[in-house]
Formats: sequence, C-alpha cells, structure tokens
Amino acid sequence: MGILSVAETSQPHCAVQDDQRPDGSGPGHKHVHAAVDAVRVNWQNPILWPTILRAALSVGHGMSPLEITTQVKHIDPINFASITPQVISRWIDRTGSKPMWKASTLTRAIRGNLPSNMTTCYNILTPYPNIVESIVDLLHKLCEAGIALDLSHCCLSLEIPFQ
Repeated sequence: MGILSVAETSQPHCAVQDDQRPDGSGPGHKHVHAAVDAVRVNWQNPILWPTILRAALSVGHGMSPLEITTQVKHIDPINFASITPQVISRWIDRTGSKPMWKASTLTRAIRGNLPSNMTTCYNILTPYPNIVESIVDLLHKLCEAGIALDLSHCCLSLEIPFQ
C-alpha cells in the first residue's frame, strides 16, 4: 500500500466503499470507471480541523483568513500545503459584530469523516413506509419473544399477512 495523499486520508469512507466491492462485484451498479484518488480535501475532518482551530485562536479576534492560512502552514506545512485563504474565508461568518465560524462549517466538523446524509439509492420498499414499519414491528416482536432472527425465521414470519 502506497502513501496516501491528504485528500485520500481526509475522506476514509471512499476507500472503505471501494474495498467492499472490488471489481464491481456485489449489489448495485457495476464499476464502469477505474477508481481515482480523491482531489478535494475534507478540511473539517478530525485530523485536520483541530489544527485550523488552533491557528484561528492564535490569530485572534479578527480571524483573518490570510493569517490563519499562514499560521496553519507554519504548524503543519505538509498537510496544509494546498489550503488557501479563499477556502478559509468561506467558513467565516462576518455578518455579526464579531467574526465566527459558520454553523454549516461547524456541523461538517462535528460530522467529521462521515459522508453526507443524502440518500441517493432507494430500495424497493421506500415508497411504502407503512409496510416497512409493519415489518420492523413484527421483527421487534419476534425478538422480544426470544426467537432468534435468522434468515429462515425472518422469511417465514414475513409470510404472515399484515393487519
């Protein structure tokens, strides 16, 4: 395994997804294009974001993007070689009396490495939430009754008509 770029290490879920389905096998669409390395860096990931916060604290009240960039590159010149003041300025809200981090930026930092919550792939039961709720309720009842939920029990229990 070679050395990963900062962009690759800041987005570990991409590599996990690729490892789960090598050669396009498994559920879903087959891979048409070869996997490529990430280009964009997730600056709000748990490895990089604390350094940016530390640099902002040392810069002080004004939160100058240029000074934050300079400070961050001074602290860690390898990982922050590609960060620019323009990127940092998009994270700062200057509408109030004092500049502060935007709420969306802090939300991304809290979420860390996790991908967005946007669902792009739906299953066959998505348009029927009542059926999904009935199935889940039935499986919970089986579990509470002490029945082991293996494939055969789940398939047999789902043949019972819904009320």
